[in-house]
Amino acid sequence: MKVYLVAVNAKYIHSSLALRYLKNSCVCEILEFTINNRKEQVVSDIFSVSPDVLGFSTYIWNISMVLDIVSDLKKILPNTKIILGGPEASFDYENLLRNTNIDAVVVGEGEQSLKALADKNFESFGEIRGVAYLEDGVVKLEPNIQGVHLDSLPFAYAEGFGSLENRIIYYESSRGCPYRCQYCLSSVESGGLRHLSLERAFSDLKVFLDKKIRQVKFVDRTFNCDKTHAIEIWKFLIENDNLFTNFHFEISGSLIDDEMIHILKTARAGLFQFEIGVQSTNGKTLAAIKRPNETQKIFDAVRKIKEGRNIHVHLDLIAGLPFEDLTSFENSFNEVYEKHPEQFQLGFLKLLKGSGLRDSAKEYGIVYSDQAVYEVLYTNDLGYAEICKLKEIEEAVELYYNSGQFINSMGYIEKLYGSHFKMYQEISEFYFDRAKNVAQSKLQNFKTLFEFVAVKFEDHSQLFLELLRFDLCLNENPKSIPEWLRIEITEDDKNILRSHQTRERNSSRIEKFNYSIDSWLNGGKLDKQEIFMLFSYGQETNPIFTGVHAKYRRIEASE
Repeated sequence: MKVYLVAVNAKYIHSSLALRYLKNSCVCEILEFTINNRKEQVVSDIFSVSPDVLGFSTYIWNISMVLDIVSDLKKILPNTKIILGGPEASFDYENLLRNTNIDAVVVGEGEQSLKALADKNFESFGEIRGVAYLEDGVVKLEPNIQGVHLDSLPFAYAEGFGSLENRIIYYESSRGCPYRCQYCLSSVESGGLRHLSLERAFSDLKVFLDKKIRQVKFVDRTFNCDKTHAIEIWKFLIENDNLFTNFHFEISGSLIDDEMIHILKTARAGLFQFEIGVQSTNGKTLAAIKRPNETQKIFDAVRKIKEGRNIHVHLDLIAGLPFEDLTSFENSFNEVYEKHPEQFQLGFLKLLKGSGLRDSAKEYGIVYSDQAVYEVLYTNDLGYAEICKLKEIEEAVELYYNSGQFINSMGYIEKLYGSHFKMYQEISEFYFDRAKNVAQSKLQNFKTLFEFVAVKFEDHSQLFLELLRFDLCLNENPKSIPEWLRIEITEDDKNILRSHQTRERNSSRIEKFNYSIDSWLNGGKLDKQEIFMLFSYGQETNPIFTGVHAKYRRIEASE
């Protein structure tokens, strides 16, 4: 019997951890595609192997595409049994069984259910916990309320990594979550909070370290909810660091204490990166979504983590939550931005099937799209036009903050504003007005930001031009500096530049500046002063900072 499990990932760099666990439950093969693949090609590739049983893992990013694929496959492979699993199927199994031509849905954790199906040679779906099916017009399901013991599951990558070595590798050391945030499915999932034994986790992690996997992303909902578990894993990774692999964790900032901070400060720069959900700083909003109001604890933890200058910190906000109007969101935005995380994600509420907020959407006036990804359209507190404005601000944040290409130039603009939110609001309005008429390349993005400052803060424009050129050279060794970004160079300057450039390797660049940028970068003043800066490429100055690829130093004309 040919059994195939199929993943349709959001991006090529992603991989499916779920299917690799399930593959150990039965004799089967895995096929992985992305949402960018043509549906016709996916159908053709699956048809070419003509499976007897076909399983799909469904999520908000792929459910529409999966159902389209299934519809075509049932027509050309009518005898193939098709089974869906994953959150999008688990919380909508009755509708799917009644209104599509699938054969069954694995509800919740699938390892035990799939093994039971395989033991019965997939001939019957009855009397198997966690499998929903339609019989004589009646949907039947015997719930699987007991979560699998994680140590009983074989290592997901026991067969090796194959083509995954240059992709993100996903790993879990726990399932479940102690919190009940109403926008998240953890609030309704059964099985409880479970952890791998430390002995098993160390054995798994040693494989990643030995293979020098580029990035391992823990999918634990709240990695540090068990203090001992978190500390021991961090200590193991620090002690066995291969000086290459990066480990990503979603953590609760409010659970970080001084003992954890002491250990984390011993980690190599770039070994860890943390994703910390703030979501809102509005107390009423946090109460509505049943999230502890521990904002100050989170901010204190972020400050202490960042003091170590060795861990990349990613902070999240969610727009569209109850009681969060534009003024409240601006306050949340400013408070989070003030912490200057390496990544600042502005997300939008998604009303996931099965989530508490989806059930109480009418109470809060939350109107959302009927189609996946079920994103908020407007609420009692935030209108659709305001949501659209926030979308533009999100893009501006991605471009001018998260890209890491404008660290110093944006740092200068910040000092000209009282509100970070207002700054990005005005930049986004200017940017999208220009984007209507000009294609936005990387260099054009630099030019648009300069034009914004020239219009908004004319007296600062020449100084700002210098900072933009510094940021451009910091991120790459440009073949040439665009004419609009150049400054006047005298013959003496040219001689100095030629003299130094001949002594330096091709992986370096020398630029003249009319302001003391080096002093300003070290906390001093930004005075009018002619200086020369040497940029050396090929090695990041600090691996936790996005987009910084050059070392730099001031050189004297007499050198």
